Amino acid sequence: MYCIIFKRMYFSKAFHVVDHAILARKLFSLQVPGFIVHWIIPFLTDHTQATKLGLCLYTLLFIIQSVVQGSSVGPTLLIMFAHHLKPLDISNYLLKYADDASLLSP
Repeated sequence: MYCIIFKRMYFSKAFHVVDHAILARKLFSLQVPGFIVHWIIPFLTDHTQATKLGLCLYTLLFIIQSVVQGSSVGPTLLIMFAHHLKPLDISNYLLKYADDASLLSP
């Protein structure tokens, strides 16, 4: 019999915590063709962001991690990034769906 240990485990702002270098390594390990990886990573990294408050525009910051939300490829990249999540014990069962997971344990 299994009981739910973590009823819901949310990846806090999951799309914002994707490290581009780790994602590239994972894509290569999943045998995604190199030309696709070399297209995806620049697509993710060539962005800046700034905060504007009233008339003041604060310093531009380069985005060093995240997946573009609203893009058609974003959810797939997030799933590939979290692909490595596995239960720590063979008696446990990990249910993954989109950006949340539940761990079942006897």
